[in-house]
Amino acid sequence: MSRIVVISSDAQVGEDLEYLSAKPNFRRFLAGGACVRNVRSIYPSVTFPAHATMLTGCYPEHHGVTSNSQFPAFFDPVPWTWFSSFLKC
Repeated sequence: MSRIVVISSDAQVGEDLEYLSAKPNFRRFLAGGACVRNVRSIYPSVTFPAHATMLTGCYPEHHGVTSNSQFPAFFDPVPWTWFSSFLKC
């Protein structure tokens, strides 16, 4: 069985790769895998909708995740939408 590990670095920009590639642990990750250097985000460009898009290949209008948190947001704390059960595709 083949396996793949996806490492998504939140709030990182392409310019950070030069700095990180000088660090031993990141150098090992970058040397042993693939790296996407130019990505255009979805809208809204927040964590879980972006990750859902990367994993499903669908935009938020199709996978259904449009926010990190659930609505209505009158709960304290606001419940996050981080479960696969929120995906519609």
